[in-house]
Amino acid sequence: MKGALSGISVNPSAVAITLLTLSVALWLPNSLVLPFRPTGPIFSRPPDVLPALLAPVVPPEGFFASLARILQIAVLAISIAPRNPVLLTMGGIWTVWCLTAAMRCLLGFLLGRAVGWAAPSFFNHLAVYETSTGIGPVLVAIDAATVLLQRLPSDVSPIPSASSVPPASSRPSIAIHTLIGVISCILDGAPWTYASGAAVGFFVAIAYVVAESVTGGPIYRPSGEGPVPLHLLEDEEEEGNSSTAANGSGRRGNLYGAGGHYGSDSVPPSRVALVQAAFWRGAAHVLVSLLLVIVATKTSGWLPNLSQLGSPPPSARPLLDIVLLTSPRPRDEKGIAPMLINTTDSFFGAISPAASPLIAPRVSVFTHFSSKEHPAFDVAKAHFDAHPRPELGERASKVVFYRDSDSHADVRLGHHLHLAELLRWSWEREGSSEWVLVAEDDFPVCGDWGWRGIEGVIAELELQRRPWVDLRASGAAEGVSHAGPPLAGWVGAGGSGLILHRSLMPIAERLLRLYATSDGRRPLAPLPADLVVQQCMSGEISLCGKDRGMIISSRMLMGHVGSGNSALGHNTPGSRWRCRWRHPSHGLPYVKMVLDV
Repeated sequence: MKGALSGISVNPSAVAITLLTLSVALWLPNSLVLPFRPTGPIFSRPPDVLPALLAPVVPPEGFFASLARILQIAVLAISIAPRNPVLLTMGGIWTVWCLTAAMRCLLGFLLGRAVGWAAPSFFNHLAVYETSTGIGPVLVAIDAATVLLQRLPSDVSPIPSASSVPPASSRPSIAIHTLIGVISCILDGAPWTYASGAAVGFFVAIAYVVAESVTGGPIYRPSGEGPVPLHLLEDEEEEGNSSTAANGSGRRGNLYGAGGHYGSDSVPPSRVALVQAAFWRGAAHVLVSLLLVIVATKTSGWLPNLSQLGSPPPSARPLLDIVLLTSPRPRDEKGIAPMLINTTDSFFGAISPAASPLIAPRVSVFTHFSSKEHPAFDVAKAHFDAHPRPELGERASKVVFYRDSDSHADVRLGHHLHLAELLRWSWEREGSSEWVLVAEDDFPVCGDWGWRGIEGVIAELELQRRPWVDLRASGAAEGVSHAGPPLAGWVGAGGSGLILHRSLMPIAERLLRLYATSDGRRPLAPLPADLVVQQCMSGEISLCGKDRGMIISSRMLMGHVGSGNSALGHNTPGSRWRCRWRHPSHGLPYVKMVLDV
């Protein structure tokens, strides 16, 4: 037994990573112990790179992640025999991880920020928001390089890890590499990071082949004694010319401590052949890894729904009011009525009958303009008065049209005032709801898909709010350290798709009125009305509550159809703010949660 164990060599890197993980768990504050995702390096200013640097030693969270970490440490611990491959040292592991993290950030930028508007069909939420910890992607990168260099005609030995690794021609060797990587990826739930690791392994193999073919590369003895200086290698080769001629073979050193052999009648492949072989085999390997990404992407979408809220008690407030803000268009008085009807119907027609009348949203249309200024308002009102939906219950069966006729001599008429009055009316009206969704009259819902996403965001906001309400009612909220649940959501662009809890509405209204004062003594710099509300929702304005953040959808659930018919009198490009585009706040630090739709 003792003799059997004496042949097993444990990689010191596995011990070091285990100790570092325990140290991080015991001594670092929780605010620094975060999983890596590309949002920090890409979107934070200055870039937040600490989670990326610490990710290999961040403690796992959850049962499956812990299983994955045990598997990774075990594979790293027993996979290296007397020799010490460069990539399996601590420096090699961290170098490969940094390359993998950089690849993840590149993919996150390309498939998130770069194509989110230019080519929305290629946009991918998980490419930006997938989290990762541990050394699984590093092992996949090393295994990918192992498999590739195994299969190259210039180097028939593996990079390996152990003297017991099957020879290069052994398919079980490749199967073992692949199986371990797939199991670890599934347990970690991080296909994008593992695919990035596979791509890094591909490039490492390419770099090694190119470097070896150009310079011969660093030379290591198979026995693991370390690098051999080139002048000594030349002396060895001169001394061994006679034996080489006799046995018809010559040794070719490589980075990983194994030699390749050519027969007396064989000719070493050309540099081009080596690179081509590495490229095509690497491409095949990366495609297999991307298959995991595609499967994970197609199966990851899950949204809460309103049915999860159950039936609220009769004393509870209704759940949601949807209020559309409509204004006349200076360039298109005739076209505004069909647009207003279409936008209103996209909300009103999408509502499904709910088990509780308090759950069914109520749709309203608000304007601050008279009949003479905005006749389309009356046209739309007549249309919906003739088309009620009694199946939605008494409260939600009709679209409510409200014209605010208050005078405001002390403020400037404009979008700030109109939006402030909408929030005031929504908060004060009879039967006001817990949440209000504000939209402009040229941003209809993106069909059933868009409405399902809106329901998901509303449901998630309410599901996070209710436990906090119970804590406050019991008095236990005093000892809770976090700032509380998010009180806002956003599913559109500009001033559309803004979702506010009723506790936030008076503050946002007051801020808008401050911006609308006409006496030249505004305490804040000029800011568009929609940005005022957005900054209040996100916590950037401290009066609205800091550190709460907001919940958004990964894509825009409402699309702009107004084009050049802006209520502000300026043209908006017709290609801006379309359905399924990346949400404007996707990836930004103040977003607390993103629902993938």
